[in-house]
Parts: sequence; C-alpha cells; structure tokens
Amino acid sequence: MPAGPMRASRSARIWCWPPSQNLHDEQARSFTDTTLAKTGRQLDDLAATLARGRTRRTHEKLTTEIGKITHRPWVRAVIDWELTGQSPADRRLTWTVNDTKRQA
Repeated sequence: MPAGPMRASRSARIWCWPPSQNLHDEQARSFTDTTLAKTGRQLDDLAATLARGRTRRTHEKLTTEIGKITHRPWVRAVIDWELTGQSPADRRLTWTVNDTKRQA
C-alpha cells in the first residue's frame, strides 16, 4: 500500500506513555484556572444572593442548584460546601476547595 497522506499522518503521531509530568502540570493548572474558577464564581454569586437574605428558595431547590453548578464528578470530588439556616432568609452557603482531595 503506498504511503498516502492518511498513512503519513498516522505514522507521524508520537505517543508518550506514561504521560509526562509537564502534561500533568498543565492539566492541573487548567483545571484550577478554568473549571474551578468558573465553579467558584458561580458558588460565590449564589452565596452573595443568599447573604442578601431576600431569597425564597427552599433548601431542596438550593441543593439542586448547587448540584447543577458542581455537576462534573471531578468538581464534586474537590469542592466541599455547606448550606446553613432554617428559614429562606437565614440560609447561607459556604464552600471550599479541599486541597487534600485535589492533590490525590
């Protein structure tokens, strides 16, 4: 079979296994700079809304909204959050990135 463009492109691929430390560092930085940053902004916005004390959302609706924000499994694995307060006006959201889980 003659070496056509498709054959040449397949043979030109270089696979590096195991992945390099540089690749791992870039992926970790990307996760922090994009995915966690966006999730953090969304959780901060929700926390600010709750802090104003004028929301009427139930605990279940807030839990569902937080679930939508943290829907990706790799985000859920590293973000810890707590929703406090009995009445809608008293509800508060706190969240943190669990560095121990993130390093794992």
